[in-house]
Amino acid sequence: MKGTTIFWIVFGLVLLGGAVFAWTYVEWVEEEVDRGYSLDARRNDFLAAERFLAKHGIETEDVTGATLLDDLPPADDALLMSAPREALSARRRDALVAWVERGGLLMVVAHSVYDHEVEASRDPLLDALGVFLIAPEEEDEVDDEVDGDDAESNVPDVEQSFETQAEELAESLPGTLGEAIEQALGLDACREDEDRLDTLRLGPGDDDLARVELDHENELAVYEERLDEVWFSPKRQVMLLPVEAGQVIAVTSIAPFRNKRIHCHDHAWFLWHTFEGRPKVWMMHDPDVPSLADLAVANLPLTSWGGLGLILLACVTYSLRFDLPTRESAAPRREHLEHVQASVTFHFRKGGFGALVKRLRDDLLARAPRDHEKWASRAGLSRDALAAALSEHSPRSRRAIIERTAWMLRLRKTK
Repeated sequence: MKGTTIFWIVFGLVLLGGAVFAWTYVEWVEEEVDRGYSLDARRNDFLAAERFLAKHGIETEDVTGATLLDDLPPADDALLMSAPREALSARRRDALVAWVERGGLLMVVAHSVYDHEVEASRDPLLDALGVFLIAPEEEDEVDDEVDGDDAESNVPDVEQSFETQAEELAESLPGTLGEAIEQALGLDACREDEDRLDTLRLGPGDDDLARVELDHENELAVYEERLDEVWFSPKRQVMLLPVEAGQVIAVTSIAPFRNKRIHCHDHAWFLWHTFEGRPKVWMMHDPDVPSLADLAVANLPLTSWGGLGLILLACVTYSLRFDLPTRESAAPRREHLEHVQASVTFHFRKGGFGALVKRLRDDLLARAPRDHEKWASRAGLSRDALAAALSEHSPRSRRAIIERTAWMLRLRKTK
């Protein structure tokens, strides 16, 4: 056997043995790797909530800008407004209130705290509905006077306080880099602290209790004469207000319905129960007009062609000169114009009738007598005709060419 054949046989046996070993002793394990949120989820902070509602038969649509308030949807739909409404006009506010009165369901997030001095907040919509966000009352602090030993006994131990604070700070810091990243990104959003949860009764049964983690420092309130009409959650973080044929549901925070926290506790169930029976939910999270960059990305083909057209127009404009010539450039332009005219004259003489005229004139001057006037008189030509026949300039029109040729022929035949 040749050495090459032996090599390939050994190589094949080694590969076969390796494959049998891998098939027998290597155990394949599937492991899921969390790659974070998708691109759509990073762009839309409420994508999980929208897909959850769509899975249960409720259509959703994001609305950017406030144009929806100029042409409100049917009263059978629902509207979720999470953005501040300080710039809401009176016309749009009245139209929105009338839409709720016709049977619309409006879920709003209260942002502006009620100011007791001006007896209003910066939210014209909730002010018109009589709903307010109240800050907790500040407790009066009583300063007890102390003297002598009592004062000394109340002096804190600075060293002990510093050591205690250092220990508490060390315990609160994350132990690893992964814990620090999770804490910074808010991945530990679900908290099982009962003090932070607000329990809502969504039905008559014991299983109809929903736990929602709003945990806002402020509370919702209405006028005292309307307390019988309004339903509040135990911590006054959620409020249901009937408005004729429609309803207004106010909450103190939109955070439970974001992608990072919609799966916590009963947030998804509460959101579905709120919009149950409504065919479509319109979500207004950003009432501002989209930026120029967003519009450019949304209309990328159009903006690309428009940008190329502007670049081409700029290049053409730069290459052309539309301004009047200055005094400094007048002399070079005059010299250039004279050069062009001379070139045109030269090329005209070199071709066509110009060359024939030149040859006839040279032949006439070679044979011409000294007295040109007598020569013209014998040929029967006037002085102007003689000057034109012997002129260096070539005729331009057909008639002038025929006359010039005839005069030159008569002079050539006359001696």
